[in-house]
Parts: sequence; C-alpha cells; structure tokens
Amino acid sequence: MGIQVIVFRALPWVPFDVPSCLSRRAARLPLAGDCRFAPDRGFMSRARRAQNLAAQGLAVRFVDMNDQVCEAAAARCETERGGVVLYTDDNHLSRSFSRSLGLVLGERLEAALRR
Repeated sequence: MGIQVIVFRALPWVPFDVPSCLSRRAARLPLAGDCRFAPDRGFMSRARRAQNLAAQGLAVRFVDMNDQVCEAAAARCETERGGVVLYTDDNHLSRSFSRSLGLVLGERLEAALRR
C-alpha cells in the first residue's frame, strides 16, 4: 500500500503583516485599516491546478481548510475572529486559531484517509 500522503492546500496570503495592522488599529493610529483583505482567488485557483497536476498519478490526497479561514462568499477575509487573531504574519496561522480548527481538521484528515 505504501505511505499515505496528505497535502494541505495553500491558505490565502495576506498582503500585510497582520499583528502590525491589528496593533495600529487597536492604537487608533492615523491611516490604520480595518485589517481585512481581499483574497487573490485567481492565484489560489492557479495554485490548486498546479497542485493537482503535480499530484497526477501519485497517491496524494488533499485537505483544504480555506473555508475555515476565509468564507468562500466573502469579498474580504477577516484576520481576527471572536477575539482570536488568525495569522501570525502574512501567511502563517496563529497557534490559537489553529487549535480552534482541530475538530474540523481531524474530520477532514479522516475523510481524506478513507478515500
């Protein structure tokens, strides 16, 4: 049977440093933004196709957590939810947010392993 390989789909990249943005917003500094961002859906689609192409003929399964990070219908993605900061920088999830995804991730990993 061999080794089972699961690849996580890439998450939306944030075009700024999230903690810095949240700090500026909390301090009410001039020009502080709302710290939401528009995901580059075109890039994400191209990356998904590239991953699928690279995995052709291999026993690779994918797990996608993007819907947990950024709602599919949302024009802009949050960087903070319920007092929890989602990112530690521009592309890494925070420990606290990652832990909050544990149950969903476990379900998706189990489903991927059953395929």
